[in-house]
Amino acid sequence: MAGSTFYAPHPTTPSVLVAFNDESGNITKCKCATADIPSAVSGYAKGCILVNTTTGLLYTNTGTSSSCTFALVNTDTPGNIALTDGKIIAGNGSNVGAEVTPSGVVSMTNAGVFSFQTGQVQTASVTVSATDIVSGTTMKALVAAPASGKFIRLIGASIAYTYATAAYTGGGNVSLALGTTVITGIISAANSFGKASNAVIQFVPLSTAGIDLSSLTATALNINVATGAFTQPGTAAGTAKVSVTYVIETL
Repeated sequence: MAGSTFYAPHPTTPSVLVAFNDESGNITKCKCATADIPSAVSGYAKGCILVNTTTGLLYTNTGTSSSCTFALVNTDTPGNIALTDGKIIAGNGSNVGAEVTPSGVVSMTNAGVFSFQTGQVQTASVTVSATDIVSGTTMKALVAAPASGKFIRLIGASIAYTYATAAYTGGGNVSLALGTTVITGIISAANSFGKASNAVIQFVPLSTAGIDLSSLTATALNINVATGAFTQPGTAAGTAKVSVTYVIETL
């Protein structure tokens, strides 16, 4: 009926407006402002729905009829979902959303940043610009230095060099290195960034002699140029794409 209302003030707490009661007289639907949401009092049926007139959000009594606890009902608004710090929601075996902690191959911060767990195979794709090529003997970092006590175990890498306009001059043998310690085979300047055509270079870890990596923890993986940097003859514009497969290990 137009102009009518089902809500009436609660007899002892009139700031709570009551709409319905069950057969036992317990409240099943009500509304009030944020400051007036009841807690640990009797008279509210388990499952009672409360409308927050301050925010417009819904609450339900997850306590008992003798001691109410009004919890926010999950909505489609992320900020309104009650979720433990660092957890995500995933469908469980009963097809119901449940909070879980990401684990296995990756871990996650509460800012939503995923990272690989130690010991997992990882890949990186890095662009090497014309400026990078002439930047020095430590040309480009491919994998950033890991944390203290951890080292990069290289599985393999490739460089796809795209020639443009002119070849770079100077330079020396190209390899991959932890810091400046070479850990792969080498390729000559003439067959890499000094080549006057495209080149695809496959790097694998050195097999002729073992390398003690205990002193190379917290060290980045770089493109290394022996003897001297490549130089710009004036019009060289070649670039490269580097693909790296590696594992972060703990010493």
